[in-house]
Amino acid sequence: MSVERDHIERHRPAYVVVTVAYRSRPLLKAMLERIAPPTPIIVVDNSADHEDITDLVHARPMTTYINAGGNVGFGAACNLAASVASQPFMAFVNPDADVDVAVLNGLVDKIASDSRCSSAGPLLVEADGRPSAGSGGWLPTPLRALMHATGLFRVLPESGIWIGRHTNAVLDVEWIAGTCLVIVTDVFRQLGGFAPRYFLYQEDMDLGRRLREHGYRQIVVGDIRVRHIHGTSSAVPDVGRLAWSRASALVDYLAATHSWVTARLVCAILGAGALGRAGFEVLRGRTSRLSEFGTHAIALALPGRTLKLVDARRGGRAMPHNEGNSRP
Repeated sequence: MSVERDHIERHRPAYVVVTVAYRSRPLLKAMLERIAPPTPIIVVDNSADHEDITDLVHARPMTTYINAGGNVGFGAACNLAASVASQPFMAFVNPDADVDVAVLNGLVDKIASDSRCSSAGPLLVEADGRPSAGSGGWLPTPLRALMHATGLFRVLPESGIWIGRHTNAVLDVEWIAGTCLVIVTDVFRQLGGFAPRYFLYQEDMDLGRRLREHGYRQIVVGDIRVRHIHGTSSAVPDVGRLAWSRASALVDYLAATHSWVTARLVCAILGAGALGRAGFEVLRGRTSRLSEFGTHAIALALPGRTLKLVDARRGGRAMPHNEGNSRP
């Protein structure tokens, strides 16, 4: 792959923004105002039967609307947009990620300056400026799971699975969060897009795995930071349900990409770590994240049961209305 700077200049705007809307009208409205024309945007609507957003789309020039025909999931919705995109790059952006044109231009320029690079993302931060664990990271192995579960990744920041520290460096990673991900369009299509297996979560880690197998470089740019308020991109009122979605998707990913022994070993290590964190919360008298850690521990400690529930949900195709799909 070779992406030259003059190639970008000839194709300005060089990228199209892709966003998936699921009952997120206020956030979508703010996003469409923040990322102004001439930047093109494709909005894939996964909740047309719940709210009408067509007026927002039609009011903004250079904006394409796609009705997904129901709640098809995050990855499948992005693939619909990719099928009609004509720009050299695509930028997948969550409605609740505080992304502007300067961020996207910076990420595109980073990719364009390195012919080996296929994709780039920013360092995601919480509302209070703390680094988010969801910016991206490295593919799970038993050793990386152990570093995460024991908290040693805080001492050796690139030894775990998720990025969890501030940095101004450009990090070479093995997957980038779909919350804000810029990728070469041809590469995304070459790999078949996001795997439809994953309804919500882990489609980005799976894409990163396939990019790595094909020899592409992936980077998180530490001095480009994006505020991401988790859980606001769609109607997801239940913290426990959201935690189960994350943990169960991870179990499903591990089962699909690792041997039986390795998958269960990674699950057991991460489950023990989540249980330890839940116990620590109790000892400190804090309950704000107890449900989250407890749910993670159960889903990871009982992978067979979790997979049965995932398969049953996949067979049912539709997701309950209070469970969103634009990557909270």
